[in-house]
Amino acid sequence: MSAAANSRFAATVSLSEVLQPIPLPKNFVIDVDLVYPTDYHPDRDEMVDHLLRNSSIYQTSPFALINETEQKLTSSDPSLVYKKISYQLEPQLPGKYALTFYDIPFIPNDSNLEGRVEVISTIVYVDVVLPEAAVINLSSETAPLSSLSDRIPIELNSDLRAYISRDQSTQNVEVFKNKELPWHFVLGSFFLLLLFACTVLMYNYSKKRKPVKLDANHKFPLVEAENLLQEIKGQSSLDGSVVQEFISKIITSLRNFLKNFYRIPASALTTQEFLNEVEMHSKLTLEQKESIKEVLKLSDQIKFGGYKPSIDECTNIFDVAKNVNKT
Repeated sequence: MSAAANSRFAATVSLSEVLQPIPLPKNFVIDVDLVYPTDYHPDRDEMVDHLLRNSSIYQTSPFALINETEQKLTSSDPSLVYKKISYQLEPQLPGKYALTFYDIPFIPNDSNLEGRVEVISTIVYVDVVLPEAAVINLSSETAPLSSLSDRIPIELNSDLRAYISRDQSTQNVEVFKNKELPWHFVLGSFFLLLLFACTVLMYNYSKKRKPVKLDANHKFPLVEAENLLQEIKGQSSLDGSVVQEFISKIITSLRNFLKNFYRIPASALTTQEFLNEVEMHSKLTLEQKESIKEVLKLSDQIKFGGYKPSIDECTNIFDVAKNVNKT
């Protein structure tokens, strides 16, 4: 249903007290005076959509809605509503624009009823311009040109004049010289540390290479064992106590030898511990290890097993111990 077909609907669009052109970003108000029956109401959301419709999808909308108010006016006809709706807009872009609500829709209050009415909106024209630039008087803001005279325009005391006149290049050199890294101190410290490290290394090396201090009497038990062997050879029947002492001297000579030459604390070890140390020692040859084992085995048989060796066995054991002490 159009407005021409129903005169009970009317809409008038106008600008409210605005002087054109409108400078950015000054706001202005568009008033819409509506007349419609009491059983209808305007579709406010659709009216706003029509008013702010932007034909370009690539450009910012030329207006922004700041505020929306309404005012119900008195009516001489109780069946009609007189209402004024005001839209406060803020221009976004300069230019000349034609503002319209297109078709202003009126909707029945009863949603079950049909009969939407549209009233064609009038068009208002708006001219938006850029604001005028303020004229700045530069004459009062700028200082007069300085003269070409060498004379300083302010009075300075003698010390300050001397400081300004002084050649700054020498002072800059001194400043950077003070900030220079003291390479002579760094290099000197480095060489001292290097010398200290070399001294420590040489000391440790010489300590490792220090010759073993031998016991002057480390072979004396072997000499005693040799004397006892001669005594055993002169006996018609072996004396057990002499054999025991002979074996003891042989073992003592071996323990002294291993302690002095290979740093094995043999005197503080049991026979089994002694054998373990000999077995694990890397500087003893396989022949030496086997000879020491042979002597210790016979010694245990004599001491703890009551074994009585022959003269040949005693001679052989002495030769073995003597050969070990020679290496």
